[in-house]
Amino acid sequence: MVQFNAFGPVTVSANAVIPLSGAGQGPRVARLANGESVVLWLSGPSLLAQRLDASGSNLGGPVEVTRLTPALRSYNVTGLGNGDWMVAWAASTVPQDQSARAFTKTVQVKRFNAAGELVQGTTLVDPTVYADVDSELHLKGTSDGGCVVAWSGSLGQAAPRQAFFRRLAQDGSFASDTVAVSTIGGDQTQLQAMPLSDGGLVVAWLQSAGGGASGGSGFAIHTRRFGSGSEALGPERLVEGAEGAGTFQFAATRLQDDRIGVLWSQPAADPTVPVNVHWQILDAAGAPQIGTGTIFSVAPQIDDVEIAPDGTGFQGFVQVSTATGRVFVARIGSFVVGADGVTLAGLNAVAERNITSVSPQTGETTGPAGTRFSVDGGDDGHFVAAYDTAIARGAEIKAVGR
Repeated sequence: MVQFNAFGPVTVSANAVIPLSGAGQGPRVARLANGESVVLWLSGPSLLAQRLDASGSNLGGPVEVTRLTPALRSYNVTGLGNGDWMVAWAASTVPQDQSARAFTKTVQVKRFNAAGELVQGTTLVDPTVYADVDSELHLKGTSDGGCVVAWSGSLGQAAPRQAFFRRLAQDGSFASDTVAVSTIGGDQTQLQAMPLSDGGLVVAWLQSAGGGASGGSGFAIHTRRFGSGSEALGPERLVEGAEGAGTFQFAATRLQDDRIGVLWSQPAADPTVPVNVHWQILDAAGAPQIGTGTIFSVAPQIDDVEIAPDGTGFQGFVQVSTATGRVFVARIGSFVVGADGVTLAGLNAVAERNITSVSPQTGETTGPAGTRFSVDGGDDGHFVAAYDTAIARGAEIKAVGR
């Protein structure tokens, strides 16, 4: 791998992102095997990807991966073992009868080589057509050079989302059938798949307490271990303490020793009490190994959390927003947790960005930008973060590497 150099913030997008395009999912980022990285974002109907070298400089211009009409906000990117990278997204078509009840969404992928050249055209991951696909579409490279794509989708406008994954081999062919993650029903969202060094994987997701529809109340983080043949190795597990009255943000990652780090922001029962950031370290089977840790009360509201491996520990990332008059600013900070679950470094600033502002003198506005960001890290302890920040008539995409 090329020597990684800390960089940024750098501007990734050559032009202003069309206003409102930053809402929801926000940009996604992936580190590549050759030390480079790829940033993925949606500008209007165009899903764009920009490669960065190991020092954060743009390599050529952005590549249009696909056009999404109507614009959806379910997409992600991952690096593969041979230096290639793959993009997944939820595609939609408007039915001829214009029926709002029609099932119109499918999960698709494309693969590019390290030079940004297309090597695998649009491929349908699963023939099922969904009424909705969760915005937290996930994919991750596997130890054999392939990848696993994970998503949750509903089969009706008021139906709960069900979680699935499917493996792809290094040559782009399918290495498994579509696998249902859970058998207990209810709404399943924010699905995240973490491939392990032995070819198996651990899957984590938010699970509703009952059979409620999308966004129903009462959620908890669940995990389940699958073998190299995609077979379930035991029942799903509840991450003790990671429960809330509604949905909440969480992130999970594989650590260098195949354990799993899980991080989440859990609103307090009292809305006047600041939100806490919690974590646990799980074993390779997805069972809790190190109990819940809490960094501190961060803010009345947390926009997003992310996590990246740092050896056998991890780095946690949290974003909070503040408003002064008509200026809204978001700040991203990080902290480090060691292999034993002990905090090694407190919250350090990673980036500051504008969400939106209105000039009291001229009335000129900036933004809006979204409230989400993305981080991808490697076993070397380095990470790249991507986010959008408000500028006149829209937003621009930024990246920072540490």
